[in-house]
This record gives sequence, C-alpha cells and structure tokens, in this order.
Amino acid sequence: MNLMIDTELWSFALKKPSRKFYRTDLEYNEALKIHQNSNSFIKKIIHNKNYQIYFTNYQLSELFHVLSFRGNKLPIKDSVKFIKNLILLKNISIIINSFKDFLEPMNLSMQSKIHIWDFLCVVPLKDYLNEIYTVDRHFQHDIFKRFNFKIKNPIEYWLTF
Repeated sequence: MNLMIDTELWSFALKKPSRKFYRTDLEYNEALKIHQNSNSFIKKIIHNKNYQIYFTNYQLSELFHVLSFRGNKLPIKDSVKFIKNLILLKNISIIINSFKDFLEPMNLSMQSKIHIWDFLCVVPLKDYLNEIYTVDRHFQHDIFKRFNFKIKNPIEYWLTF
C-alpha cells in the first residue's frame, strides 16, 4: 500500500500537548487524546513493511517547520534528528518537487480556493499513492477526487483552517 500521511498527523503524533496552551482541562484532555491516537496510528503504519510512505521534499520542509517553529515547539536539533532518521527508513520514499509540480498546484489552488500547500504535497505523488491519511478538511473537497486515491482520517478529528 502506497500512502501519504499529512503533516498535521505527524505533528499531532510527535508533539505532546502542553497544558499551558489550553484554557480548560477538557480542551487539554481532548488534545492529549488526539496526540495519543495520532501517535499510535503513526507507530502502527511506520513499522509495517506493507506500507510505503511517500513524502515530497516540500512536505519534509513543512514537517520540519511545524515541528520546530509552530505551537508547542520541539527543539530544532530533535526535529532534525527525527527527519534524518525518518528518511533513512526503507519504507520511506521521497519525491522531489519540480517546477511543473508548482504550476499544477497553483492552478488547483486557484480553482478550489484552497491554499497551495496541500497541493504541493500531493501533486508530485499522484502517480504513486493509493491513500492519504489526513485530518485536514481541505482534503474532503471535490478537487481531490480527481486523483483517485482514498482520503482517510485515522483519528476521526477534523481540522478546519
């Protein structure tokens, strides 16, 4: 099975929530549950040799940014170490974005009114993937149906940007 795991799922899995970012215990406990479910999902997928996980170089850059510079930040050296170890795994494939991989996402963004970032992660992978795992509601938009892969949410929590 060839798949992509959206950046937000990686972020939820790798960054344990800090109580100081939440107004109530209920919000914090919900965030903790999302973290635990995401973490369990990532561990299950990443260690299963039946899954080939695809990234674009753009998504790896996005992952580094999200881990190191957004919200409950990981130390930069930890983010670098994680990504370096990740890309060495046998079931990880990295596809390099080309200029053509910029033009199509720009057009799709213009048509759908969805930011370009998701398209920069997906378009270069469109010939490789069977499934995308995400929590991003943008992936429910009809424009993603043209790619003929399944969109799945493994934790049943949807983000709206």
